[in-house]
Amino acid sequence: MLATASTLGLALSLAGSTSTTALAGPPPSAHAALEQAGLAAPAGLAPPEAPAARPAAARNWRVAAVFPAVSTAVNYVACGSAGHCQATASTISGSGLLGTANGTTWTAEPVPAGIESLGPVSCGSAASCQVIAVADGGTLAMIGTSNGGKSWVRETLPSATTVTGVSCWSAARCQASGSLQDAGAVFGTVDGGKTWTRESLPAGVDSMYAVSCASAADCQAVGAAGPNENAGEIYGTTNGGATWAAEDNLGATTLYAISCPATADCQALGQTGSGQVASYSTADAGKAWTAQAMAPGAATTALSCGSPARCLAVGQNAAGAPVVAATANGGKTWTTATAPSQMTAIDAVSCAAPAGCQVAGEAATGIGALARTGNAGRSWSGQALPIEFYAINRLACAGRDCQAVGDSAYGSATESSADDGLTWRATKVSGPARSLKAVACPTATHCLAVACQSTTRCLAVGETTSGAGDMLITSNAGRSWSAQSLPSGVTGLSAISCTPSCCLAAGINNQDEAVILRLA
Repeated sequence: MLATASTLGLALSLAGSTSTTALAGPPPSAHAALEQAGLAAPAGLAPPEAPAARPAAARNWRVAAVFPAVSTAVNYVACGSAGHCQATASTISGSGLLGTANGTTWTAEPVPAGIESLGPVSCGSAASCQVIAVADGGTLAMIGTSNGGKSWVRETLPSATTVTGVSCWSAARCQASGSLQDAGAVFGTVDGGKTWTRESLPAGVDSMYAVSCASAADCQAVGAAGPNENAGEIYGTTNGGATWAAEDNLGATTLYAISCPATADCQALGQTGSGQVASYSTADAGKAWTAQAMAPGAATTALSCGSPARCLAVGQNAAGAPVVAATANGGKTWTTATAPSQMTAIDAVSCAAPAGCQVAGEAATGIGALARTGNAGRSWSGQALPIEFYAINRLACAGRDCQAVGDSAYGSATESSADDGLTWRATKVSGPARSLKAVACPTATHCLAVACQSTTRCLAVGETTSGAGDMLITSNAGRSWSAQSLPSGVTGLSAISCTPSCCLAAGINNQDEAVILRLA
């Protein structure tokens, strides 16, 4: 199978050019046929007029693939089961949705049109989740999925609504906390988000910040009241939101997070007037709440309980480093657990099992990150997020097999397609950070890619001032790539072209001389 070889360093652009396609014309006229045979045409046989040229067949471009924008932070995460989770992220261009069906590998999911940003998420089952969203123009909305994130639809909330938290007990039943017309409010759905209805709260509630449901009937919500909204309050329902009753006024405390793993057991987080983190727990469905001491130095802002006894709370310490606090006795005592080493900030946590939790936040490289624990925070494993590209730099095809190379959030990466570009599979390139600039494929499975050690230097002039040139090779249609040995002194490579018998690469050496390399 032959590849189309291009001249070195040449970029082919079709968007601004005009091309024509040669079409098969009509059969030659009798006059022309006689002339081609070397015979004279009979008298009176005049050559016909040339037929009008037929236009080239129209060809339209369509989007074959869209690669997810780079995530700068994963802000919220929720798990409908131990393996099925959804997360919302901030990206370089807005917001993104991420999902996993195995608790380890995450994929990007489609965001409905007209949605600008995404907030908290809750899953009532492995397939059904709700996300708080901001639509075009700043209007609050909800979006929901009933198929594990394969598709999301926008839902309608009552007008003038602010939504701060959501909790789903089942695929059909969810509660959302927020405000309406400057008063605290709770909204409920019994049809999986198709309709949301405001529910009745006692008078005097100024703000509702979070809600958690342990069953279809039993939910707890936290908020604040008072002129400065500094009186933390807790409200409960035992009839699915038909009525809500005040349970406790905690004085000079603002409550902002709550998790109820069982109908009788809940944990809440807040902040006292002096700025200290406060922890409260109930073991009797909210009849009485008890203050608990948080782990020393743990300024926790989010929590999740996988069982009545086991919970994790996340936030940061006084130095701004990520912190994880854990309890194994229903909040009677909290201790500092190990934080994921690859993360510099942790913003959210979701526990679908007593010791199994996911945390979301940021990595040291400035991109979004997720980590998972199966032992209540004693150790963590990083999660495989989708490969997100800043740019696709080059494409090459051999037959129906194509390779694309570019710069991703994780260094260099490739995309491969085996069906004329209809579907693509991303692969990270192992080894040192690279900026892949060119690719050529002499056969369907054999491709060469050129890279530079320094992304900045290569992007500017296609060469480096230090380091060495870098060449990668794949022999399995892009599933993996390995580095190739290059002649001494080659410091940068910027283009490559191949035939079935050889490849040529262009670049520069350490004497600032242009070089062409040949692989045969």
